[in-house]
Amino acid sequence: MLDMRLTFRMALIALIAYWAAFGVIVARRPDSPTRGDMLFVRYGYLLLLAGVCVAAPFAWRALRRL
Repeated sequence: MLDMRLTFRMALIALIAYWAAFGVIVARRPDSPTRGDMLFVRYGYLLLLAGVCVAAPFAWRALRRL
């Protein structure tokens, strides 16, 4: 992809956030995850990736102003 690694950066941010949240879920309820936990494990990365793709340009623009 010729987007100067922007897509890779957004995917990496979403991946790190996903695994951090997954670790919290496993640490808090290892034996009895809730239905919401299971939905997050299944679809959480896609939701985080969509959120990062929307929020990242605004965050990078705000950080450039500092």
